[in-house]
Order: sequence, then C-alpha cells, then structure tokens
Amino acid sequence: MEEGTELNFLDNMIDEVCEILITSETIDWPYELSLDQRRIFLERLIDHYTKKEEYIKCSKLKSIHESLINDIDSLLNEMGE
Repeated sequence: MEEGTELNFLDNMIDEVCEILITSETIDWPYELSLDQRRIFLERLIDHYTKKEEYIKCSKLKSIHESLINDIDSLLNEMGE
C-alpha cells in the first residue's frame, strides 16, 4: 500500500470510529481500555479534528470527554472516601 493510500485509509478509519462515538447512545468501550487511555484517545481525536477544522465533531467529542472526566472524578472521590 502506498503512503498516501495508507494515510487516507487511516483517516477514513478515524472518521468511522468518530462517527460511532458521536452517534451512539452509550459507548461500549473495550474492557482492556483504562479510563486514562480513553481520555487520551478522546484528546487525540479532538486534536485531530481541530487540525482538520471540523469543529462540530470536536464539540461532540469534547462533550464525551467531559462526561468521561466527570466519571473519573466521581470514581476518584468514591475511592477517597
């Protein structure tokens, strides 16, 4: 596979994953993906779409990211009690 084709394929796959994330009622994350890995993944997707100036996707991903951060904060608070 040529480099340009490979990058296009990767970009298409990222778009597919993003669509699944932003259109799903609930996200069934793989069990093996820690909360921190999910956070990092979402941050990288947000960066990707910011660079592409696709701000609607960024906004939707940021909402998912905020929800995840709230879940992490709640979990940490529960562990601290």
